[in-house]
Amino acid sequence: MTARCLLCGRPAVAWHHVTGRAVSGASYFDKSLVVPLCRRHHGREHELLRRNGLDFLPVGADPLGHRLARVLDLIGRCADHGRPFALEPCTPYGNAVAGLHVLLLEALGATVLPFAREEKAG
Repeated sequence: MTARCLLCGRPAVAWHHVTGRAVSGASYFDKSLVVPLCRRHHGREHELLRRNGLDFLPVGADPLGHRLARVLDLIGRCADHGRPFALEPCTPYGNAVAGLHVLLLEALGATVLPFAREEKAG
């Protein structure tokens, strides 16, 4: 892995799935939405998610709200470290930028990607 940790810049050892999954062993909510983390920060991220009640989807919780809360939690942690929240366009899991785009469109209730609409001629 040649990527650098999002939080400290050291060589990354894991691709962290930002929005996680509903329960242990389930499929990831947004498989392509990943960030590179070093060993220290990957373990710490999971510890903080557990501590903040964001490790898995609480019973009866809104999955979309939970996914967005996890993204915002990580963005805040980047700010705490004085680092920008930046996504890689090419990861082993796909395009993380596109994954975030899809999540945000879902949050807005969009059903069509803005760049996929055809413009009417004149």
